[in-house]
Amino acid sequence: LTQLTLDLGQSTRKKCKQCGMEYTPSNSADNALHKKFHAQNLGGLDLSRRFVEAVSKEDIVWSKGTGGEIIVAIDRSSSGWKRKIVETVGGVVEKELGGVGVEGLWEQIADGDEDRYKAFLYLRGQKCVGYCLVERIQEAFPVLDDAPSSATKQEKSSRDSSSITVSDAARPALMGISRVWTSNSAKRSGIAVSLLDCATQNFLYGMKIPKEEIAFSQPTESGGRLARKWFGRESGWLVY
Repeated sequence: LTQLTLDLGQSTRKKCKQCGMEYTPSNSADNALHKKFHAQNLGGLDLSRRFVEAVSKEDIVWSKGTGGEIIVAIDRSSSGWKRKIVETVGGVVEKELGGVGVEGLWEQIADGDEDRYKAFLYLRGQKCVGYCLVERIQEAFPVLDDAPSSATKQEKSSRDSSSITVSDAARPALMGISRVWTSNSAKRSGIAVSLLDCATQNFLYGMKIPKEEIAFSQPTESGGRLARKWFGRESGWLVY
């Protein structure tokens, strides 16, 4: 008898150019995970009918006419099963943005009884096509447009090659934009701006937070472009 040996070589990982996920095509489980993530990333995240019906009655903070597009807000006071769904959405967002999970998502701030985070979901039918997570902060640093000096520091995102120069002098701030995400199918349709506008009016009860007291957290290159567009200027806005 002759033993036949097949050299299949090393399994190679591939990065999908559309959704950004790295996976091993020859691994059936990995391939299935990629297909699921790819569909979610491009078309939005499928949500249960129960969730959509519940938040449509209890948690709407913005709606777009009669087209079925709404923004809902979920925080520490929301039902536990709703918070679990938000955590799932946040996990998918982290995969695309390349970030790490948020700890203490449903905690109160250390020196008070206010919620630390609030999540805003942009729903189109039964899909989540946009997500914004904001948090209570105390201070942030202005973005400068001049070269770094002894009074400035260079901030560089770990997720891309962009960098910004910020002042060492902190300013008071109330709200931090921790995460903002739009599915690929819904980009360039104003969803991110709608989420940001909605967050400013619905994060703190009875108060619309001025943009001068809002900061972005370590913006990526695309996040920096969004910040400049939303603030309406190249510099002077805050990061934390």
